[in-house]
Order: sequence, then C-alpha cells, then structure tokens
Amino acid sequence: MKIIGGGGSFENRIYELELQLAWRLIQACATEMKIEVSNLDEKNYLLEGKVDRKEFNTIFTMFTGSTRYVQIHVQQLDAKDVQVIFDIHKKQMEVYDWGRGDKLVDEFYDLFEQKLDEALHSVICSKCGVRVSVKHKFCPECGAPLKGV
Repeated sequence: MKIIGGGGSFENRIYELELQLAWRLIQACATEMKIEVSNLDEKNYLLEGKVDRKEFNTIFTMFTGSTRYVQIHVQQLDAKDVQVIFDIHKKQMEVYDWGRGDKLVDEFYDLFEQKLDEALHSVICSKCGVRVSVKHKFCPECGAPLKGV
C-alpha cells in the first residue's frame, strides 16, 4: 500500500525474511541515507528521525522548512514474512505542498532491496571480515576458504 500527499508519503512492503535481518538492513539504510535518528526502539523495531534534503526545497519550504520526519518500522506478520513500513511527513500536513514526498520512500526501498540482495547472496569471510559472493569458494581478499559455500 502506498499513500502520497500533504508533504509526505507512506508505504509498506512485505518481505520473506527474518525480522532481525530486516531490522539490521533498516538501520544500515538510515545511516547511508543520513537520517538523523532521534529514537531507536530496539524492542518494538521502530526507528524515528528526520532528514533535510535540497530536493524538498520549494517556494513553500522557504516559509515552512524542508525538514521531513521519518518513521521506519518492521513487524513480524507470520512465521516467514515481515512487513517494512516507511512513513515520511512534515510536522503538520500541508495540503498546498505539491512536491513529491515519495522520493525518499523510493530511495529507502531501493536501498533496502539492494542491501537485502547483497545479504542473501553473500557471506562474510571469517578470517578478514570482507563480504564475498556466495559463488566464491575462497576469499578474494585473504585467500581463506569460505565455509558453507
């Protein structure tokens, strides 16, 4: 489900993966996207923060500011599926904001899915800590044999 409007956007997507992996990927995405985290609720898998980006700047943001507030949450749906929810908004809804509030949402999910693909198709070398494709039998960095490949 995707909802766009009023200076913000909300989207949720369902993935077949472990809750803890989804939570680690969310935190990695937030760091890479330079989201200033104000609350990291490890118990409830909720990340809250804010981001200020130039692409949000419009004639209206000269008066209201370009800061967007972000909430990212992951929850277990059943034994194998999790739901990842990304919500971006201003402090208050602005019906006159014609700027697309979903650019950051799209950026988050693109980055999340890229990191998910990397996590599912790679291993960490137990000797040097480098992430290596599951196709390798030996670490290209240090030459150590990769276990479980």
